[in-house]
Amino acid sequence: MMALELAVRFGKTLVVQEIDTIDPALVPILRKDILSQGSRATIQVGEKTLDFNEDFRLNLTTRNRDPFIIPAVRSILTLVNFSPRRAGLKGQLLARTIQHEKPELEERKSKLLAQEEAQKVELSKLEDQLLKELAESKGSLLENKSLIESLNETKSRSITITEALVESHNLQISLDEERNLFLPLAESGSLLYFVIKDLSKINTMYRFSLHSFLNIFEQALTTEDSNKGQQRIQYLSNKFKVLLYESICRSLFKSDRLMFAIHLVHGLYPDMFKEKEYELFAGLIVTGNMLKRR
Repeated sequence: MMALELAVRFGKTLVVQEIDTIDPALVPILRKDILSQGSRATIQVGEKTLDFNEDFRLNLTTRNRDPFIIPAVRSILTLVNFSPRRAGLKGQLLARTIQHEKPELEERKSKLLAQEEAQKVELSKLEDQLLKELAESKGSLLENKSLIESLNETKSRSITITEALVESHNLQISLDEERNLFLPLAESGSLLYFVIKDLSKINTMYRFSLHSFLNIFEQALTTEDSNKGQQRIQYLSNKFKVLLYESICRSLFKSDRLMFAIHLVHGLYPDMFKEKEYELFAGLIVTGNMLKRR
């Protein structure tokens, strides 16, 4: 509580970690129930009335997927979910793959993006400068030689930058086509992570971190073989599946390993299963015959 009081008074940023519910003492702060006492802005924190500094910031973090937050408080919070999503993880795996397989490709793309951004900023400055000169010009525009020269120079530079942006865009398309050669591996890896993540629905003990998943992915990338191109990508994909399967199996009860194998196959190749067939194998449904036996 002392840290909260100091942060409120002196305008500091306070980070409260691992919350599962909102402390009632925080509600007035979240609602910004600020009172004016003359020239002072105050706020009630617990039983104390404190001076409120407008620079104060409060960040609440939790690893709980569904923390208990009453609706009245939830409506005044800004919720940011940092949980990995499939598209984001696919981009991360793609970047790691290219960084290992073709680091020069990733470096070229980074430089190209930086160059393109700088050109856009310069073009924006030229446009602002042009508008400023037009606004500050006096008399007839046709007789203002310095303005006409400046306009011609700005126009010439603008055309050059526009052509450079078009060329940069075309080059970026070419680089993206090369990057997309590694996309199947990233898509497969992203799918596998969420298949593994779903194991917690079967047994709450089976929770695997993204960090350990990425370590296994990096381990697969360091595997050397003589294949190149598409064959190399296919080899890495198969190698990653084997490494991941072996690593996960070591963390499971022996009786659940067959279930995990079926779960993995279902996640990767759902079309191989008939309707409700996987649910029957996983014990998620009960058949009519089983009910009759009971």
